[in-house]
Amino acid sequence: MSDEPNGNSRNDGSGRRGPDGSFNWRGFMLFALALTLGVTALTFNGAAGASSRITFADFEQYVKTGSIDRTKPLELVTQDASMEEVIRGYYLPQSPAGAEHPVSAGGDSTTQPEAPAQPTASGKDSIRFTVPVNIELQKDKINALLDAAGLVLNAKYENNMLSSLLVPLIPLVLVLAVIYFLVRQQIRTAGRGALSFGKSKARLLSQDRNKVTFKDVAGCDEAKEEVQELVEFLKDPKKFQRLGGK
Repeated sequence: MSDEPNGNSRNDGSGRRGPDGSFNWRGFMLFALALTLGVTALTFNGAAGASSRITFADFEQYVKTGSIDRTKPLELVTQDASMEEVIRGYYLPQSPAGAEHPVSAGGDSTTQPEAPAQPTASGKDSIRFTVPVNIELQKDKINALLDAAGLVLNAKYENNMLSSLLVPLIPLVLVLAVIYFLVRQQIRTAGRGALSFGKSKARLLSQDRNKVTFKDVAGCDEAKEEVQELVEFLKDPKKFQRLGGK
């Protein structure tokens, strides 16, 4: 009877999908946020632990050629999660030493070994490295190598077991949290719909919209007779039951 649209057909602005098929922007944004945080956590964890894993022979060569970056710490790290011992530090990149290049002398082309290249002076260009070691077997060799180069090795103990377990679970926890929120919202929406079942849909009509008056239905004898029968039935139901009425 009312010209006003049904309020249940509009999106209530909360972001949930309405009966008219409007897109669930809140769920989409939450899922995108969870995905972004998960990827960021994994990327940060990978970048924080990224290093070049080299052999002990390479490390020995870096120390002897003075390629170790002295502006950054050189550490003997014992990792609690794997009980692995590693030497962690930074080396300065340089061109390969001992390379040969042609030299012209008196018209004859000969080769002359290139002098070892010096490491770059800027510490900001240094590369992080990790060297697996067995400190019990290599302790004396490592101490002699570092003492000859004037380097100091600092001991460090890392308890990264908790972080190694929790960081991979962050994306899963975020996705589960979003799913739980969406399901909870759907259940609440369904609950409100169930509680509203049977409620009156009557609308208050203004006087100018009410086109039917008592004058339009005056003189309807059939309606009058039905009302009289209903009144009589309410006064004496047994009378109609004796006549076969129910």
